Amino acid sequence: MRIAAIDVGSNSVHMVVVDAVPGRDLRIVAREKEMVRLGDSAFADGHLSASAQARALSTITRFSELARRLEAEAVLAAATSAVREAANGKAFLALVRKETGLHVGLLSGQEEARLIYLAVRDAMDLRGAPSLIIDVGGGSTELIVGDATGMRWAESLPLGVLRLNARFEGGRALGKRKRRALREHVRGVLEEGVRRGRGARVGRAVGTAGTVNAIVRLLLAREGFLVEPDSPSVQRIPAEAIRELGEDLLAMPMAERLELPGLDPARADTLGLGAIVVDEVLSGLGVDEIRTCRAAVREGMVLDYVLTHPERPSRRATGDVRERSVRDAVARYGDTTAHGEQVSRLALSLFDATRRLHGLAAADREILHFASLLHDVGHHVEHRRHHRHSWYLVKNAELQGFDPEEIEAMAVLCRYHRRGAPKDDHEEWKTVPPRRRDALRTLIGLLRVADGLDRGHAATVDAVTVTVRRDVVRLRVVGHDAVELDVWGARNKVDVLEECLGRRVEIEGDARPRRRRRAGGR
Repeated sequence: MRIAAIDVGSNSVHMVVVDAVPGRDLRIVAREKEMVRLGDSAFADGHLSASAQARALSTITRFSELARRLEAEAVLAAATSAVREAANGKAFLALVRKETGLHVGLLSGQEEARLIYLAVRDAMDLRGAPSLIIDVGGGSTELIVGDATGMRWAESLPLGVLRLNARFEGGRALGKRKRRALREHVRGVLEEGVRRGRGARVGRAVGTAGTVNAIVRLLLAREGFLVEPDSPSVQRIPAEAIRELGEDLLAMPMAERLELPGLDPARADTLGLGAIVVDEVLSGLGVDEIRTCRAAVREGMVLDYVLTHPERPSRRATGDVRERSVRDAVARYGDTTAHGEQVSRLALSLFDATRRLHGLAAADREILHFASLLHDVGHHVEHRRHHRHSWYLVKNAELQGFDPEEIEAMAVLCRYHRRGAPKDDHEEWKTVPPRRRDALRTLIGLLRVADGLDRGHAATVDAVTVTVRRDVVRLRVVGHDAVELDVWGARNKVDVLEECLGRRVEIEGDARPRRRRRAGGR
């Protein structure tokens, strides 16, 4: 499958066109880049300037046409912090849609970090101790900790080089006092992320995207080595060299910088600022070197598409925008539809049978249905902590037709469908309004039992009959095959529901094997 991905960044617009096959390396067909610096005006006065919009629109139009001529089957496009934060950012995206027919998605900082992680994991060996991934862009810096099995956490911080340039005038030679103020500002913004990184005991640092790779090319050029911008090779650079480069660049007048071999003139005013950000991250973590990685957001967009469209499934038609949006998200993050459908059917059956006890409304029932369909999407990232990844993905899936509280409710149900029950000191639970906690605990209890009733993901349970007594709720599980595994799975997850209903929950199985046809029968 040939795919084009266009990344509308704060500094540059990039495009990569690849031939992608699941389970194989991406084969690069074309790479394009144009520095349009949307962030220059966005971070100075909060608006995308007319000239920056014109440059970006012209570039996107040209890239879209190239993708078409290269016969890309899918053209993906996404914008990041400059467009996200600008007051006229959405109007700009509407203009792009009108002029080119291309829908440009607006990535949240967390979603941008997830795509970066996917790209780096595909291009780097992340086995062993957790790695810290650093991506210094025009508007933000993403810090990501993960290993070969999954992303552990990520933060998107307002430390992009264009944002810093608007505040500290990186195009001018900065004196010691100004450089000290810059470092203090960067250190303050990084403080929490660096603290979390130290706690994760990272074993290596990986730098990706334009700023880090431009720093490395300049440092290598100082030593007489030339590295092609598109080189996929991994370079290892000492942290001390980056520290010295940042100080040297910022102390130089612009004319001297432009004479440096290996320096991209378009980055002459911002590269020193980026070096300071990287240096402060590495020194804060006590890491003595950084490794480079060419892959970035655009490769992550391609990989995400490949992972979620293995057979390019058709969109399921439905007139309900909420239902359609949820099902689209399920398809996007992996085909868990069959299990999700079974869990939804069982959860709603339990909801209806126990309505007299919990007294929840039809709106709560609908939230339970949607959360049941979504609860396993976190497998898209990894299995072991998939419930936590489901929480994150649901919050950042840009589901249509839901208000923020409903999205929070679905995410929380996904978070607690698997293991521990909600606790007051859990960060995910703290965001739930106190007035909603009792209702959501009950929905969590119902989802957990329903998920247990399809423990083998084989849909062996046909029905559940519920009998309510003064001190007990009895579930009789009827299946067309052996249901012992599903009964066992549900019994292990009754704790929250028992607490919410104020009764013991007892579960017994009733397997009814399917009749087999006689030989020659009709």
